[in-house]
Amino acid sequence: MLVGAIAHDVGHPGTNNAFLVNTAAKLAITYNDRSPLEHMHASVCFETLLAPGNNFLEGLKEEDFKNLRSKVIENILATDMNHHFDLADKFNSRVEHVTEAPFIKGTSSGRAAQLQAKEDRSLLMQAFTHMADLGHCCRPWKVHQVLVSVLEEEFFWQGDQEKALGLPVSPMMDRCKDSAAAGQGFFLDKLVRPLLDPFCSFLSQNLSRTFQENLASNKERWAELVKTHGKLATKDLLSLESAAGGFPLRQTALSS
Repeated sequence: MLVGAIAHDVGHPGTNNAFLVNTAAKLAITYNDRSPLEHMHASVCFETLLAPGNNFLEGLKEEDFKNLRSKVIENILATDMNHHFDLADKFNSRVEHVTEAPFIKGTSSGRAAQLQAKEDRSLLMQAFTHMADLGHCCRPWKVHQVLVSVLEEEFFWQGDQEKALGLPVSPMMDRCKDSAAAGQGFFLDKLVRPLLDPFCSFLSQNLSRTFQENLASNKERWAELVKTHGKLATKDLLSLESAAGGFPLRQTALSS
């Protein structure tokens, strides 16, 4: 999970999978339009790991390394947002049935139990990795606001390229009219929360409450900003609020 988390966005070009597919980019051609970014991240991960002097796992037995490699790849592929709802639904359904089918159980009863345990471990690792990828949504406002702002600038950069190529501008990526801040209510409530709620089943009550309260607070703050200043770019909203003596703005992080 740690190796997958470290490598899950390595080599990211700043455009999403849809852009790569629509422009017939080399990555899309290489990976047949199927999660081209995530496949590339996994590939770069192991190319880097297996380079001379880099393989800190060289002491593993061959079978153990193959097992680890397959799980790292699975975890990285699970961060593709195209699979978000399927993963969230599957994870939530499994957690709902944990009373009659616990995650931690013996596998000596037979092959069926072994396969179920393996599937459970795979699902848990994928859900935890994907939740970590969305984790800034549950972090304090001073962290979350910065990451949304820089993510929006990445979106706008892709939109600029789409305009230059004569392509339709993707949703949330037109710097002339879109605002990531205005879309946070839907994103936090309809995408992040359905994964966070079952994820919290594995956390202490204090940590679970902190994550859920941060998510709710961040959603409210974005709504308040948009209500006060209108549907503006996130960076502009945060600058206006800072100038008005509201939420503190981390200029260094935003300017990067």
